[in-house]
Amino acid sequence: MRLLQLAIAAAVAAATLAPAAGSAGVVEGRRAWLKLNCYGCHGNNGAGGMGPNIQHAEAGDVSEAMNGDAREGGMRSFAGIAAASDASNIAAYLATIGTASEPKWLDWWNPIP
Repeated sequence: MRLLQLAIAAAVAAATLAPAAGSAGVVEGRRAWLKLNCYGCHGNNGAGGMGPNIQHAEAGDVSEAMNGDAREGGMRSFAGIAAASDASNIAAYLATIGTASEPKWLDWWNPIP
């Protein structure tokens, strides 16, 4: 019985914390994506919603959108709010969407072991 409980606990942990192996930028990009509420406008998988589809957007484009001037009726500026590395990390995460290396965890506030 104890072995079964350990197996279930491990499966739950793997399902909630399934970061892409070997890519801290991707994991931190997913964390920033959730923390900054990017999904609120761009959809859970970046395919668009109120905001445009940004799946596989390049780091320069993400940085420009995040740090540029706020546009009326458009995206707000995250200058002074987002960390310096957030744009490149989010771009790294966006590049993994729809691939086997896409992280799927939801609890962005929990540290990755």
